[in-house]
Amino acid sequence: MRTRAPGVLLSIALIGSVAIALPPGSAPPDEVVSLVKIATGDDLLVTPASGGIVIGGERHLFETVGFDTVETDDDGETPALIGVFANESGFVVLPVDDKKVRLLGVVMLILDGDELIDQHASVYEIERLPDARGMQDGVGLGAAGVLLGEGDREISYALAIDIGAGTSTFRIEGDTAYLNGDLGSITYRQVRHLIENHPEVVRIVFERVPGSVNDEVNVLTGRLVRNAGYATELLPQSVISSGGVDLFLAGEERVVADGARIGVHSWGDPGGDTEPADLPRDHPAHAHHVSYFSEIMPNGVEFYFYTLRAAAFEDIHWMAPGEISHWGLATD
Repeated sequence: MRTRAPGVLLSIALIGSVAIALPPGSAPPDEVVSLVKIATGDDLLVTPASGGIVIGGERHLFETVGFDTVETDDDGETPALIGVFANESGFVVLPVDDKKVRLLGVVMLILDGDELIDQHASVYEIERLPDARGMQDGVGLGAAGVLLGEGDREISYALAIDIGAGTSTFRIEGDTAYLNGDLGSITYRQVRHLIENHPEVVRIVFERVPGSVNDEVNVLTGRLVRNAGYATELLPQSVISSGGVDLFLAGEERVVADGARIGVHSWGDPGGDTEPADLPRDHPAHAHHVSYFSEIMPNGVEFYFYTLRAAAFEDIHWMAPGEISHWGLATD
């Protein structure tokens, strides 16, 4: 995946680790399912399907989702799904075994300075809609229970996280659509909606697009953008990286304003042992990227291999103006 981590440093010790598994076929509550439900009509453009939490009757959607590891009370580590709220107002930690759909530790919520935990959450697998390839890729899990806070405060909640969906939104102003968020299967659906229902849109402006959660779907989205003939543009305050760069380059005409930041790195899994840059150029792992970049840029294949060398998956290289010019990222 060409994506960045959620941006939350997790050094929190999760105490009282438990392992709760529900009977096979246990259906998640409607509140959980509603958090990852795909919107219809123009609501699709502004409603991320990556999840959120309903707590105390209030709904908070995630701005970023991803995997991370968290510390346990015995100085070990456990995998967790992380959801970060808009404006970095807080986050949710859901330590789970996604294969067995069971809780591996304490559900923790940090929101507006409050810290609440649930040691006995019920965890549910969410039936996810197929992505652009007709596959159910990624992870969709939910949880529900009672969070405990200071002074024995108790509050019911339901949360859901869908890793494969992405968090992208589009805002239409005249002939321009403004794009923000992580790219995923929801982005593919959003671009198709633009093409089919908004013929007035001719340009996509990338504002803050940190990456993609599914490279193969991102390639399909890029082909939609190129075949539709959209121009793509970066404003002076725009920041794009990783899979966001891959999609920006799909623009038939591309504008990069002075001050825009463009970050590149290698794809990969943080836990993987092989660096993509060390694989032979004809290795099958490069195939879908090589095919895509050869379609969208005259020097696209060389640019793709440059990104692999520029920075490892866990790092990022912010391109200098000279590099942006050298590789022809702008067409004007």
